[in-house]
Amino acid sequence: MNQEQTNEKLSQNKNGDKCSHCREMTVKFIQARPQIRSISFVEVQTSEGDVIRTGDITFSVFLDDMGFDKATYLRYEKEFFSHFMINFFGEFLVRENVGKFVELSSTVDAQDFIQAISSQIHKKFGITVKGNVSTFTFHISLLTKILTEDLRSLDW
Repeated sequence: MNQEQTNEKLSQNKNGDKCSHCREMTVKFIQARPQIRSISFVEVQTSEGDVIRTGDITFSVFLDDMGFDKATYLRYEKEFFSHFMINFFGEFLVRENVGKFVELSSTVDAQDFIQAISSQIHKKFGITVKGNVSTFTFHISLLTKILTEDLRSLDW
C-alpha cells in the first residue's frame, strides 16, 4: 500500500465517510447546549499538610447535557476520548462559560495567579467519566489566552 492509500484508509471509517463520528458528535454537542455543573481549582496537600492550588481548574458536565446518552457514548467511546474531541469539547465549554472561570480566578491572590500562569502552559484537556458525569481539567493559562484573544478583538 502506498502513502496516499494509507492516508486515505486512515482518514475513513468503515462506511467510507471521513470523520463522520466526529462530525455527528460535534453536532450533538452543539445542539445540546451543555451546562457546567461544578467548577473548582485542583488542590493538593503538601507533605507539611498545607493545601495548595496547582494552577489547574476542573469542571463537570453531565454527558446527557452534552448530547450523549449512554448508547451514543459507548458507540463513540474511542472517538470521544481522542485528544481532538476532548480539546474541542473542553475549550468550547470554557469559552461559552468564560465568566464563570473569570469569577473563580478572581478568588486567587494576584501574586498566586501570576505564579500559576507563568509556571506552566495549557497543552491539552484531561477528562474522566464516571456514570453520567464528565470532568474536564485544564491549566489556568488557557483562560488568560482566551481573555487576551477576546481583548484583542475589541474595537478600541
